[in-house]
Amino acid sequence: MNKDNSMTVKISLSERYVLIDALPKTGDYNEVKIGRSIVEKIDLTDEEIEKYKIVSTPTGNGQSNLTWLPTEELFEFNFSEIEVAFITLQFIKFNQEKTLNNARVNLYEIFVLKK
Repeated sequence: MNKDNSMTVKISLSERYVLIDALPKTGDYNEVKIGRSIVEKIDLTDEEIEKYKIVSTPTGNGQSNLTWLPTEELFEFNFSEIEVAFITLQFIKFNQEKTLNNARVNLYEIFVLKK
């Protein structure tokens, strides 16, 4: 946590997708705006999609599987105080509802436990 309660994190490529998926798809105006600002910040660029050979394959149930070249690279992002609070509340909610899963646990530790 920075002095101004913003937060700089380093997350993997897969954690970027997990975070985007964890954000609510609907909400009030402010929630939608905050969620959009987070997605715009962490969404992959065309260059990254090409560099990591990211491919989306439809599964037939309205979802898709993503594959990419293996990478150990971590990506650094700075989130504002409001974005940190928004993300943190999502992961607290997952824990309370017992919907926290292996894909989300690292992000829970980063945003809730501040590890």
